[in-house]
Amino acid sequence: MTVWSKLTYVMPDSVRDMMESYELYTGIQNNLPNVLAAAAVLYAMWKLTNFVIIKRKLNKKREASKVQIQKAKAKWCKVVDSDSRITLEEVDRITSMNFADLTKSLKDGGLKVVTVVRAFQRKAAIENQNFNFICMPIDADDVEEYARELDAMPVSDRGSKPLFGIPLSVKENEDVEGYCATLGCTRRLGVISEKNSPRVQVLKDLGAIPFITTNVPQGLLSFSCANPIYGVTTNPWNAKREPGGSSGGEGAAIGSGASVFGLGSDIGGSIRIPASWNGVTGIKPTAGRISAVGRHTSSPGQTMVKATAGPLASTVDGLIMAMRAFSSKQMFLEDPSIPQQFFNEEELLSERPLTIGVYYTAGPVEVCAAAKRAVKEAADVLASRGHKIVPYELRDAELCSTKFFPAAVFGDGGAHLVNLLYGDELSHDISPLIKLLSLPLLLKKALNKIISFAVVDYAAEVIKKNEGVASVNDWCILQRELQEYIHLVISDWKSEGIDAVLCPPMPVPAMPLGDPQLAKSAVSYCVTWNVLNFPAGVVPVTRVTSADEEADKKNFPPKDMFHRVLKRGLTNSAGLPMAAQIVTLPYQEELCLRIMKELESDVSFQPLQRPLHT
Repeated sequence: MTVWSKLTYVMPDSVRDMMESYELYTGIQNNLPNVLAAAAVLYAMWKLTNFVIIKRKLNKKREASKVQIQKAKAKWCKVVDSDSRITLEEVDRITSMNFADLTKSLKDGGLKVVTVVRAFQRKAAIENQNFNFICMPIDADDVEEYARELDAMPVSDRGSKPLFGIPLSVKENEDVEGYCATLGCTRRLGVISEKNSPRVQVLKDLGAIPFITTNVPQGLLSFSCANPIYGVTTNPWNAKREPGGSSGGEGAAIGSGASVFGLGSDIGGSIRIPASWNGVTGIKPTAGRISAVGRHTSSPGQTMVKATAGPLASTVDGLIMAMRAFSSKQMFLEDPSIPQQFFNEEELLSERPLTIGVYYTAGPVEVCAAAKRAVKEAADVLASRGHKIVPYELRDAELCSTKFFPAAVFGDGGAHLVNLLYGDELSHDISPLIKLLSLPLLLKKALNKIISFAVVDYAAEVIKKNEGVASVNDWCILQRELQEYIHLVISDWKSEGIDAVLCPPMPVPAMPLGDPQLAKSAVSYCVTWNVLNFPAGVVPVTRVTSADEEADKKNFPPKDMFHRVLKRGLTNSAGLPMAAQIVTLPYQEELCLRIMKELESDVSFQPLQRPLHT
């Protein structure tokens, strides 16, 4: 059957009769190649014209919004930075307090809530000029009004609010009443959240005071932190380094001392990478334990690898308080669809000796000297507390990062993300991905084969997954394979008597700005636990030393382009923070926090100090 025969076969009779009456039928039949070529050209011109129109509209919308955003931030910064009611000495004293001491001073009246809020507002306004982690400040009058309400509470009643007076920073993808959750995407500008997400509302009901929203990478799928609306966020330990992502603004805010407690989210290390690179703590809970309502993602709908909200804090005490709040009756009332699992205080306070598996490398991604040393020091600390440390090998470690994770996130071939960013200005870290995902499937397959020859095998496997899942049946098979893999890993833990695992969260310290787009596979040490849906937290342990640098110059293998990028970033990395990652079985966050707290108590890590008054 010819092409023309196929076209006329599916053509409605009325259309064919009309064409014949106007003598179009014979004309098109006789000039079919030319007609098809002309149609293709017209279609391409229409697509290009439509793209240009949409791009111009989005550019206009973004530039107008950026002016308004900058004016609002400048006004807020001017007000809080020039606040004569609090001195820089007081700001330094308050913002350098650890979470437990700050909480105690607020509850017993030693510090006024208004004073604490002003201190963190002023610190944030000053540090934001250096590291650009604020998306939007919460209205200062609203913040002060709530602070005064809390100050008016009798001291005897303050125990009902565990987070009494604690300033809270919030990742920009969370719904905060009256503010946008753009994900760094122009299309979402002007979409105002009508109410707080259940997490923000519960934290606020329990005494926390939201005061800033923090920056994210465009579309969230990156461990850089840049977008065309709010700009580039940098690392407070070294402004030429990345803060991590996608909760990069949270990491930088807490790492700089501008916040003590924040709310992030994690689908592939988005809490743990910023926490480890900024020298703070963070935990990714089991997906499903905390409500997901009011949190926006770049891959909505897929449930194979779920994103989850979670806290970051200056110390583990902040994480414990957050998880208590997320496991409270208030949270279940906000979202009855989540399991009613209350916080297990007995597990947190237990002193029973544990068996902790440890590994230093897993899969094809090599680990630098400082990352191995951080895990070794953490293992020694936990052994000194009476825990049994045993070697652990994760079976088929590369499956999580090369098969299940990319297949889940790009199960739709990236359609949602491409549509979200269509016509938008693209940040440097996501631009290559969006251009690849935007190609027609056949062209994408051809280009993927070409790219596969130029990259290492495990990166090639990841690249292939951006083609999307071919059918519902293939998706079901993939789901079944993942569930079987999860149960095999759990079975391994049980047969070896393992209570928890200790491992690196990242193979290297904070990377130079722009490098993460060339080294996506570095997230494999975090992604594993998202795919398995095990809770995982990070604790800062040490800093990179000059001896670590020298060791990596000699020993870190530049075996491919990916590892050469990692090795390049190890130069001049001395002084950057390094963390250890603690992992437990699903829904055992309290055990994870217990181990994290023990580790934090005994390591000699010193947080970054950036005094404003000299």
